[in-house]
Parts: sequence; C-alpha cells; structure tokens
Amino acid sequence: MRRFLYRALIALHPRSFRERFGEEMMSIFDEPAMKRDGTLFADAFISLGWQWLVRSNLWKLAAGAALSALILCGWGYAFTQSTSTSMERELQIMAGNPAYHRASDLLDENEFEREAAQAVAILAQIHKTERRNEKRER
Repeated sequence: MRRFLYRALIALHPRSFRERFGEEMMSIFDEPAMKRDGTLFADAFISLGWQWLVRSNLWKLAAGAALSALILCGWGYAFTQSTSTSMERELQIMAGNPAYHRASDLLDENEFEREAAQAVAILAQIHKTERRNEKRER
C-alpha cells in the first residue's frame, strides 16, 4: 500500500522530472532502511509542490497576483484616506469653521503659474538637449 501511494506521488510530478528521477526515487523507496522512514513521503510531497510551482512558471502568476493585490490595496487605502480627509475639510468649511479658511490652504494662482512656467522651461530644456544629442549621433 505504501509503495502504491509513493508511486502515485511520483506519478503526479511533471513528466520531465518523472522521466529523469522517477526510477531513482522508487529505488530509494525500495531500500530496506527507507521503508520505515516517513520523511521520504514528506520529501516527495514537497518535491511535488516545488516542481509544479517552479517548472510550470506558476510562481510568476502567483507573484504577479500578490504584487497586484498589494498595489490595489495600497491604492484603495490612499484613495479612502484622501477622500475622507477632503470630505472632512469640506464639512468643516461648510460648518463655518474659521480654521479651515486659512489663506495658505487656498490655491495661489501666481505660485501655480510660476511653477507651471518652470515645468515648461524644464521640459523645453530636456527637448533641446535631446535634439542636440540626436544631431551629434548623426
């Protein structure tokens, strides 16, 4: 019965692994000292999981799903935090709380225009440098 179960564990391995190591695994199982050792089954079971995970590239799918879940959770948390903060601020403004009417909280159009002009100047400089590099390469 134990031999049948062990052979079934080997049969569940990917074909390339089974063809390369299946007979060797069975010969190790058939050794008299190994029949009493339960770690052989544990080793075969771990090998089964490892071979399917690594050889079938399921680990890439699992890693991608885990990273996507982390990013989605982080985005959701940031969104809920920003939404609740802005809603609280709006409620305080509607309630007439003077602490939320500070001039520093309001959009300073002059500062915005200065920063926008700086951004455009930086982009223009980058474009100019790229064009210069293209001319040198020709």
